[in-house]
Formats: sequence, C-alpha cells, structure tokens
Amino acid sequence: DRSSMRFVDVNEAACRMQSRTREELLALGPDGVLSLPQAELARTYDSIIAGGPGTEPLEMPRQREDGTHVWVELRRRAQRSGAGWMIVTTVRDITERKQAEIALRASEVQLQCILESTTDGILAIDHEGKVIRFNQRFGQLWRIPQSLLDKKDDQALLSYVVGQLADPQAFVSRVQALYGSDLEATDAISFKDGRVFERFTSPLMLDSSVIGRIWSFRDITERKQMEDQIRQLAFYDPLTELPNRRLLGDRLTQALAESKRSGRYGALMFLDLDNFKALNDTLGHAAGDLLLQQAARRMKACVREVDTVARLG
Repeated sequence: DRSSMRFVDVNEAACRMQSRTREELLALGPDGVLSLPQAELARTYDSIIAGGPGTEPLEMPRQREDGTHVWVELRRRAQRSGAGWMIVTTVRDITERKQAEIALRASEVQLQCILESTTDGILAIDHEGKVIRFNQRFGQLWRIPQSLLDKKDDQALLSYVVGQLADPQAFVSRVQALYGSDLEATDAISFKDGRVFERFTSPLMLDSSVIGRIWSFRDITERKQMEDQIRQLAFYDPLTELPNRRLLGDRLTQALAESKRSGRYGALMFLDLDNFKALNDTLGHAAGDLLLQQAARRMKACVREVDTVARLG
C-alpha cells in the first residue's frame, strides 16, 4: 500500500523464514522486516510499478528473530488493487546456494593464490582447446601480451610462442601428440635467444576421463649454463678447449669396446712440442698459450669429427 507502506498479508512460509507469527509480521511492516526507511521503500514501490529497477531478483542477507542469518532472494511485481497498486513479494531462502557460492569463491581465490605463489608458469587447457586457467608467471615467461591472454584461445597462444623457439615444429608436434592422452612428460625447450625452459605436462582428469591438460614451464637457463660450465671445466682443458685427460680416458674406453665388437683397429698418437720451454722462457707464458691454442686448432682441423684430440697436461 503506497500511502501506509504496510503488509496486506503474509503466508506461513514467510513466518517460518522470519521466525515470527503472522500478527508480528503484519505489525512490523516492510520497514521493520527489510530495515529500510519509508522513503526508500516508497521509491522502490514507484520503480516497480513503473517496471524499472526493482523488478529484477534481489539477493540479500537477513537475520532471523532467533539471531541466525539467512540469505533470501526477493522477487517483486506490481499488481492492481482496486484504485491502487500492491507489490507482491516472493521471498525464497537461498542460504545453501549462497554458502556454496561463497565456498566456491573462496576455493577459487585460494587456488589462484597458490598458482601465483610459484615461480613456474602454469597453463591449463580443456579438451576443446580453451584456456581454463593460467597464472601471471606464465605470461611473463613467454612474454605474452595481456590482451592475448584474456582471449583464452590456446591456438592463438601457440601461434604466438612458436616464433620464439629454436625448433618450433618439434614443439608443435609434441603438443599435438599429448593432447587427449593420459601421459605425463618432461622435456627441455630451447629458445632462439638462448633461453631454456623445462616443460612438464600432465592430463587434467575428472574421475577417470581426460578433460584437458596442464602445462608447467620453468626457466632453467641459468642452471643449464652452470651445468654446461661445470661439464666444460670437468672434461675440457680451459686453455685449448680440447678434451682433458678424464674425457680422453672415457673416449678410449668407448673406442676399445667398439674395436672389440667390430674387430677393427684404431690408432693412438702422442705428440710433443719441441722447444716449448724455451719459448715460454724467452717470450713469456702468453706466447706459449697462443702456441698451444694454435697447435690445438691445427690438429683438430687434421682429423675427422668422430676423432679426438686431447691435451694431457
């Protein structure tokens, strides 16, 4: 009722929802139940009659008389009543649904926080090639514009990243082979600019069905460089970059095993540089180093790729 803004009638379900009797609700009226001032109620009343804002469903938290909290959904419509109008309001308890939505949002936030806390780039794709989820690190590692990430199109992302790779065809073939499979795989990806990523992928499962795939990327460029440097120091002479005594021993072991299988001979030659000490004493160690480097280059040029020139000293 526009003039008095009172309840005309309420049903038993409304009484149970508010934990009040019918007489109590009728006495309280809309402002007492909804905790809204009369002026705002009047504006809402007019808007609903005019078919404007207020006719759409409204979700709001409520507190019962017994102190418990519920979520309700209000649907309102205008109805003629004699010479005036009535607002018929349907109130539905949606507490369970809202609690589920709140729990789902909390779970989503927690999952995204976990994804953002890792230094790995994470990408999840469904079986139709749509991006389900990614973290910011993924875009940073692959240097992908945010506008492209927002499209959530796996093929568009794939087209963008392959141009950065040293072997794009192998990358694409690997991706296509793993889509739809239930295999896990780990490998390394090399970039044109020298970067190296470690790639791990596993199927995204729902019950026993594959519904997509998760990709994880980690920048191992520095680790790879250190490994290469350690290997270089362990197996190669730092001055001439020839295999050292340790690597030569390994190569000889392999050559002897091959000769035993094939029955063919190999050759082993020891070379010494005459008057090397005199060169060091007269022109200095820098000149001696240059001589060793030049001798190493010339000897390597005289043998096949499968042969070994090593420095024992």
